[in-house]
Amino acid sequence: MRLVIKKGTLREAIDRSRHCPAHNYVGFIIRRLREVSGTSQGGLASRSVANLSYLSAVENGANNISIRKIWLVCNALALQPNLLINIQNNIGNSGGLVSAR
Repeated sequence: MRLVIKKGTLREAIDRSRHCPAHNYVGFIIRRLREVSGTSQGGLASRSVANLSYLSAVENGANNISIRKIWLVCNALALQPNLLINIQNNIGNSGGLVSAR
């Protein structure tokens, strides 16, 4: 599965949302990691013991995510929570994220 951005590049999509709070980046990163791993939103919600509508709201930046849920989502995606936080910090510091193809 590939991330499809209708207008511009991934960097431009992130730059357009620069006015958004940092939790939007966390949701964006979770969505991207979920898509890259080939996991559906329902599958991730089930494995991370989260409600599907909650996970969707987090990915869309409409809801904050707790540290506990970050830990559960990271475990469901088989990655260390500090990696998610490091990616989020790098976005904040550099203004963009390079995607793997």
